[in-house]
Amino acid sequence: MQSVWAKDVTPAENEPNVSVLEDLRQVIRQPAHLRRARELWWISRQTLCLENQCWDPNTQTVVSPRERRLGALAIQSSHFDAQAYKTVLQLAGASGPVEIEL
Repeated sequence: MQSVWAKDVTPAENEPNVSVLEDLRQVIRQPAHLRRARELWWISRQTLCLENQCWDPNTQTVVSPRERRLGALAIQSSHFDAQAYKTVLQLAGASGPVEIEL
């Protein structure tokens, strides 16, 4: 069992409000900003947080494994190719990688 320490909790008054978060979302949605944010995320994190999710080829979307969609394949690994600006998925049971645009 893990303990929660006072330093692990952010005081509510320090959290951004809904308006600030929406403003940030709108800025990041701009193509140039979104591209840069994705590149920086990959450089700093080296993960896309897609492992243990599923790819539904019918809807061309990432879905939670809890949704149990027929035909959805487990994402075993993923990486972002910043030069080609592509997200590449390795899927369980697939014959090769799948390139997607997120």
